[in-house]
Amino acid sequence: MNEEFRYQSYAGSQTSPLVKVFAWMAVALGITALTSFGTFFALIGGLLPVESYFTVVIASSVVLFVTYLWILFSGMLRGRGNPLIPFVLYAGSMGVVLSSLGFVYEAELIGTSFLVSALVFGVFAAYGAFTKSNLTSLGQFITVAFFGAIILMIINLFVGSAQMDWILSFTVFGIVLLMVAYQVWWVKQIAMGGELDRNQAIVAALTLYISFINIFLRVLRYLAMTRRR
Repeated sequence: MNEEFRYQSYAGSQTSPLVKVFAWMAVALGITALTSFGTFFALIGGLLPVESYFTVVIASSVVLFVTYLWILFSGMLRGRGNPLIPFVLYAGSMGVVLSSLGFVYEAELIGTSFLVSALVFGVFAAYGAFTKSNLTSLGQFITVAFFGAIILMIINLFVGSAQMDWILSFTVFGIVLLMVAYQVWWVKQIAMGGELDRNQAIVAALTLYISFINIFLRVLRYLAMTRRR
């Protein structure tokens, strides 16, 4: 009886932090959706002038970059500082930038891409949550592969190979999917070592949110290319 109680408490300590992280991730996606739809309809409704829209998108792109650097180099990834403000700024700025998708893709395609992305994300997140394997080596592989892909992308800017661009695109897509599994597994390891506080949950949610946005944009691109053929 005591062993069963300890097992249930242990399982609960793993599950609860993951729920907390995914809840914060849902908040980020909600903020992004609201700002994206709001900006899009403000523009087509005449509330936001076209010339101002481009300025707002560029400013939001700068905020995205600065906010990411803020989180990366301020120690928030190591549990120092309050990540709530950059978390909201990043999600909101991303929404403004993504509002431009409404002028390039059909609403039905965007919705389909979101659902496909959610399904794919869920599969790899579930693997990271329930696997009993040690994914430390996977994290090391992801780091090396990611920087390798970035170097090849920079080289391809000068080479201009369309074939290489597609190969790298699918390679990065695979890396991001593996990253989702590793990130969820990493959160689970923190939960096993002790309670995950709010700031850690927000930072973990932001990393998963960024991975999801990457998956969504790539799925959207692939589905759009498929329909054009």
